[in-house]
Amino acid sequence: MGLFARIVGLESIPPGLWSDEANHGLEANDIMAGARVPLFFPGNCGQEPLFKYMVTALTRFLGPGVTTLRLASAISGWLLLPLAWVWLKRHRGTKHATIALFFLVFGVWHIQFSRIAFRAILGPSLGLLSLLAVDFYRKRGTVVSGGVAGICAGLLWYVYPAFRLFPLVTLLWLFLSFREEKGRRLRAAIPFLLGFVLCLLPLVLAWRANPELLTARASMAAIWNETGDLIPGLIRNTWRHIGMFTVSGDNNWRHNLSGAPQLDVVTGFFFLVGLIVAVSRRHRVDLLLLSWLALRRRSQG
Repeated sequence: MGLFARIVGLESIPPGLWSDEANHGLEANDIMAGARVPLFFPGNCGQEPLFKYMVTALTRFLGPGVTTLRLASAISGWLLLPLAWVWLKRHRGTKHATIALFFLVFGVWHIQFSRIAFRAILGPSLGLLSLLAVDFYRKRGTVVSGGVAGICAGLLWYVYPAFRLFPLVTLLWLFLSFREEKGRRLRAAIPFLLGFVLCLLPLVLAWRANPELLTARASMAAIWNETGDLIPGLIRNTWRHIGMFTVSGDNNWRHNLSGAPQLDVVTGFFFLVGLIVAVSRRHRVDLLLLSWLALRRRSQG
């Protein structure tokens, strides 16, 4: 059902093709023609490569077109469903994992971003993959498994600027996973950090040639570009982000049913109840999810 909701009618729903979507297709054509094979794309304030190479691979096998472009997003979004279910089943049990899966399968925002060729949809799936990699590292305890977990976290830097902070969530999960072995926490972090740095190194070398691209996107979207009153603007922006969940959402039809909150009345109610329970209970899984939520608001705000 989740895959069906994300792949059926991709060529026409939503209608038209946004310029950012078309740009992925044009750059995929350039890559296949051998015109360039960059690690960071300088156009449009700089763009990370992972989603673009995913589009390129699909284009090579399926040919160019709207469906091919959006199939990259559909696959990226769908991957979150099994990854989330497996991780939640490990830490919350089958019942809670199944309930969460239901809300993900039918979540309007997640379906909408899984049907347009925007690279950010790959971030949550890679984030869950990095958490599962930490679980595997905790189970196996080898240097290689720790390095793989770090590499999975490092791949988030190849997706979208808003996910550059997510490796902190993954690192927090590593510390929480080794909470009963205080003497091992720092030692366990070493292979993870080595893997993370190793994964990030090619991107850092690419940025050396054009260092302004590292912060170009953030500089364009920074709050001080919208208002001269930084503190009131920050408060207003934070309040809008909080209200986005249950009060009023994005007015852009490309991203949302214009003005509709991210969560419907029922889902919003359970979200608020769950938020209160998580804050009061402070279980390690609750701490992780609250940290993820806080960093997502911080990186988007």
